[in-house]
Amino acid sequence: MQLIFAVHCHQPFGQLETVLDQAIDRAYLPFLDVLQRHPGISVNVHYSGTLLEQLETHRPELLDVLSGSDEQIEWMGGAMYEPILPAIPPRDRIEHLKRMRGAINERFSQDPITAWVPERVWEPSLVETFAEAGYDAIPLDDVHFERAGLEHLDRNYLVHYLDRLITAYPISVDLRYAAPREDPETLIESLRHLHEANPDAVAVLADDGEKYGLWPGSSRRVYGPDGWLDRFFTAAEAVEWVDLTTFERHLADHPATERTSLPPGSYQEMTDWSDGRWEHFLDRYPEADVLYRKMLNASKRASRDKAPAEALTEVLRGQGNDSYWHGAFGGLYLPHLRAETHRRLLASRMVVDKAKRSGRSWAKLDSFDWDADGRDEIYVELPDQSWVLDLDDGALAYYDDKPSMWMVADVVAAHIEDYHTDQSPSRTHRWLTTRTLPLDASPGALESMEPDMVLGHPFETGDVEKGKGSVTIVSTSHDGRVRRLMRAENRSFDITYEIDDLPECRFGTEFPVAVRRDAGSLRVDGGAWQTIDMPMAVSGHRFRFRHEDRMNEILIALRHPGELFVLPLTTAIRNETGDEELQQGILLWPHWIRPTSGLYRMTVEILDVAEEPPVDTQTVLEAGSE
Repeated sequence: MQLIFAVHCHQPFGQLETVLDQAIDRAYLPFLDVLQRHPGISVNVHYSGTLLEQLETHRPELLDVLSGSDEQIEWMGGAMYEPILPAIPPRDRIEHLKRMRGAINERFSQDPITAWVPERVWEPSLVETFAEAGYDAIPLDDVHFERAGLEHLDRNYLVHYLDRLITAYPISVDLRYAAPREDPETLIESLRHLHEANPDAVAVLADDGEKYGLWPGSSRRVYGPDGWLDRFFTAAEAVEWVDLTTFERHLADHPATERTSLPPGSYQEMTDWSDGRWEHFLDRYPEADVLYRKMLNASKRASRDKAPAEALTEVLRGQGNDSYWHGAFGGLYLPHLRAETHRRLLASRMVVDKAKRSGRSWAKLDSFDWDADGRDEIYVELPDQSWVLDLDDGALAYYDDKPSMWMVADVVAAHIEDYHTDQSPSRTHRWLTTRTLPLDASPGALESMEPDMVLGHPFETGDVEKGKGSVTIVSTSHDGRVRRLMRAENRSFDITYEIDDLPECRFGTEFPVAVRRDAGSLRVDGGAWQTIDMPMAVSGHRFRFRHEDRMNEILIALRHPGELFVLPLTTAIRNETGDEELQQGILLWPHWIRPTSGLYRMTVEILDVAEEPPVDTQTVLEAGSE
């Protein structure tokens, strides 16, 4: 019988350097060191294009070691930046797959014919995609084949779609779970039973390379005194009835003859996490859907004629799957991964805008169904900011500050996961959400899932005007008691509310801000800076929030004196390292208490630290908006 041993290695863009170094020093380099001590062993290796690009600048010595092991390594291709292939446009799928082949050919002088399928998320049309990109074979978990009704999981199959074919190999889930948990001798015994049942069998042991050293407790087991990997290679070499081969060599000698089709699916854990289909993550997490819609919009703009090549490259980098979903390995809850994805997608749009426009007097405004919910939204690009206005509630789906390359409101709510025991769901917070609270409310009330006591879904949008580098939008509450005029220009919003006969309440606008714990401070009316480590309520005219990591400030100035509620926003998550509480950001809620009929105005502006507004905001506010 034949055994194919394959490892898939990947680290997303935005990964912490400490984690990247740990993966290299605990898993990737030790694996290659053991492999080189067994020169008769050949393995399949897949490094994502994302990881390869990071290694070029961060740890190029690993690339040199890989090049020195080329006689033992048969490279696998795949999608360059690890997107979920069925979730991206077909034109981008082909681009990813071809770029990955080109990168391996250029760096390692191999032209791979086998492709790794990101997260093994499969749909039948991918047969055509892989074939068109020049690949002959793919490995998928054996559950894919079981769902197709196939009983024999010890052979390769021809998988068809329309008139195209590709060879698919079942990955043994039993072997995947056993390595390196079970002793090498136990795995060899399992292979012996398979050999006795079918001497022509092929077994595939393919999984993440990080499990061989980076996963908790694995480094000592795989490379310590027990030396699991060394023992496994030694045991495989010692039995004459096992031939440790590779996909390309096996396919050349054993072409598939039985044809089948495979239904949509993924590996079992992903299927469980996603309630059956990966796309369900987009329904479950509004924040993931925002990222996804931004990606589709950026992809469409980058694919147009005369769009710079750099725009497409940044879109492809922004399609990496990690920040779009949550499970033991998904990174939706990890702020640094989301921030990097938002940055890549914003960079793509900015490249297109720079190629088409010059100066600072332009404004792009469009109305279309941006998020595919059956209703139109307002899409805005200005020289310094970009956002989408949801016409259902007058809030922004996202807000990008271009000078800092920052999705300011990149905050994930605390969604209920199956490992939570006592956590309640929290609201999804968005910029420009207008809401009211009772007079006796405290900052903690901002987490409430209860509908707004006065406004409900507050606004219907009326007049929309595009100026020279600005956009003005007028909205009115459903009952006509609040009229909002919003003007966006440079890095600021100027918001005026015309209020008519509201009941006694606290009335204001939400501004969620992505910031880690202990990296934010607040200054009120020129007073001392205060560290934000708990819910706060402060009174005044001018509130300055400083983001210590980014060295940006958010200035909020109120014409009428009011209050500011500040609420840290946290999530409790579970991953392969255990349970962890993460601060996603803070919520700033400037508001007025008992606003009477009349005009209420605020400005919100993003500044670089040590930068002052070009015009004194307080003077502007005192001048009034009448």
